[in-house]
Amino acid sequence: ARTVWILGDSSPFGFGVDGRRIFAERLRLALAPERVLVRNLAVVGYNSRQMRQKLALEFRRGRDAPNVLVVWGGFNDTEYTHRLIWRLPFSERLSLLNYRIQMSRILRLCRSRGVKVILVTLPSLENYPPLAPINAWIRSRAAASPDIEVVDVQKSFADINVRGLYTGRDDRRGLRYHPSAEGHDIVFKMLLPAVRALLPPEMQRSGGGGRVDL
Repeated sequence: ARTVWILGDSSPFGFGVDGRRIFAERLRLALAPERVLVRNLAVVGYNSRQMRQKLALEFRRGRDAPNVLVVWGGFNDTEYTHRLIWRLPFSERLSLLNYRIQMSRILRLCRSRGVKVILVTLPSLENYPPLAPINAWIRSRAAASPDIEVVDVQKSFADINVRGLYTGRDDRRGLRYHPSAEGHDIVFKMLLPAVRALLPPEMQRSGGGGRVDL
């Protein structure tokens, strides 16, 4: 079967949203008739290093490489989450340089296995400066390889710029970056054609009186 994996943190996990309405589930249902399997590997709180380790572990377990990997993560590499949420000491905080290193390793691992990648930019309702260099790096990857596609969710959310795109659970944190059900609907509509464009044609074989789909 053709497969799509989703790698990331609490945003693609669907934190604060009914699981039936997150974009990963919408993708799964939309692609099921085309015999495409969708696995959501996103984990709440994961940073880029943990995402890279998660992907490597899946491969070490003997999992067949997916045809397409959707990567949406990086907010947990910023000072906001290190200091205010996880309360990590300075010595344990990741830098932007480390984010780029870890993400580059993810991309190299995918390239070595022939996996095409969709990178998703990181949206937030408020202007959060640490996200700007992360999103700039993500956008720059589109020109780095024909096997990398960038879906600019941040730009789409910024153009709409309404609180309803983010879950109400973020209000008490003072920074909104978890998409609501409405936000996940927008992400789904942006990702579905991008995923379809990168999937290989459905494998077919001839037999008997005609062509039989595998």
